[in-house]
Amino acid sequence: MADELIDFVWRIPTAGYQWISAECLGKEESPQRYLVYASGEPVQPARDYSPFVSTSGLFKRFAETAPTEKGIAAFANKFGWLGGRLTSGPLSAAEGTPRLYGETFNSWQETIKCMADIVTLWECAKLGKLSAISRQVFWKGNAVFHRSRDRQNLEVIASEHLYPELLAGFSRGDLQLPAMYAVQRQINRELAKHTASPKLLWHRGQLVLRQSATSLIGAIWLQFAKAVEGNKGYRQCENCREWIEIGGRRAARSDKRFCTPSCKSAAWQRDAKLRALEQASKKGR
Repeated sequence: MADELIDFVWRIPTAGYQWISAECLGKEESPQRYLVYASGEPVQPARDYSPFVSTSGLFKRFAETAPTEKGIAAFANKFGWLGGRLTSGPLSAAEGTPRLYGETFNSWQETIKCMADIVTLWECAKLGKLSAISRQVFWKGNAVFHRSRDRQNLEVIASEHLYPELLAGFSRGDLQLPAMYAVQRQINRELAKHTASPKLLWHRGQLVLRQSATSLIGAIWLQFAKAVEGNKGYRQCENCREWIEIGGRRAARSDKRFCTPSCKSAAWQRDAKLRALEQASKKGR
């Protein structure tokens, strides 16, 4: 179900995307792999969709995206590219062709990794999985730290010299509360980076305050923030395997098994066929 506080529509080219090797004009850099429109036409036939209506667990889907060219292209062809500051150009192209814009393979990889790290930390903190939390949050002396799962990045959550008032609120050795502060800090950082913020928008002839975003990646972080706020849970649809929202303070019922009535119907028909085959098999013995 769409969150009434969120207003966001995104556009996907019907021809999809493809990977090319190119240089960004005006920048001194080696050629990189860029995700660009698959069609070279200056005007792109496209379709519009509302991510919050179609996919309640899009941030989980993004966090699980394989950080490969094939995995990234599959996500983009279904949900669009990330947009905002991650889209760059114009890129080098053959003379006479339209100017190309694209998103680098490295930026997609880094963004997926960041989302996956924080989603994992949030889910472990919610469930009290201390062993898993300790891979990212740990105490050393009178300070508590947050590190990425690949151990490449390290940040102080609180110490006697940095955020001492925060440190005073932690119980020495506790991992869950510091983990949630790390989740909060990273989400706020990403929301600011990708300009996801409240805006006054027109709705049915009136100005209303809505959470909004200017890019898909900003909307994905906003959806994640709303999931944290609502303490939402997720499970995969038993038919299509998309993530669906369950439980939480303002979510669907906790026993929900399918994302849409059509998925429920498809699963019922599949199960009916299996039962019929089993019965036929028993009769043939």
